Amino acid sequence: MAFTPKKIYVNGNPIPFVQSSFKVKGGYGETTVRTQVFGRSVQQIPSENLETRISEISFDLITQDLDSAADPRVLVKGWKDNSGTNIITIEPDGVGQTQIAKSMSLTNDPEIMETPDGNISLVWQGSTITLTN
Repeated sequence: MAFTPKKIYVNGNPIPFVQSSFKVKGGYGETTVRTQVFGRSVQQIPSENLETRISEISFDLITQDLDSAADPRVLVKGWKDNSGTNIITIEPDGVGQTQIAKSMSLTNDPEIMETPDGNISLVWQGSTITLTN
């Protein structure tokens, strides 16, 4: 099987999302390669840019009006209030690696499209993602 659908949990709670909007950037950082020469001898020296070791996870929620804590507006407010402490777990619904992102912050100010087919786009950033089986 080439692709396994995913389940997203934020702080241990399952979050339904729009599958086509889901993106993950591991936060492994950028590598810069510089060259030093000595005559005809050339050597490439890689160095890691530690400032770019930031994971990013983005996905959309469907706009819903609910009379409970499951209302997307309530969820977004709580996640914003917990900046730097949210934990996102991405589990495969089948085979694959579970991805865990700690110290996550909801970095954008989500715009809520108040229409019957509206979405709420979320962008998270935080620690490098770890993988488990």
